[in-house]
Amino acid sequence: MQSRQEQTYTPTAAEEESATFVRQILAGTEDVWTKEFEKMGLKYEPPKLVFFTCSVNSG
Repeated sequence: MQSRQEQTYTPTAAEEESATFVRQILAGTEDVWTKEFEKMGLKYEPPKLVFFTCSVNSG
């Protein structure tokens, strides 16, 4: 089992601006899909937004 290391990262101004844009777009799509699912009597499960820097370990 691999241990997970987390480091503190401070985004640049440009990265923050991009993140704000992405959050706004995601919020809009979540609003639309929430309403569409409600029309069908279902509950929309919103996605989790995750930002990565450099690289990620996956497997």
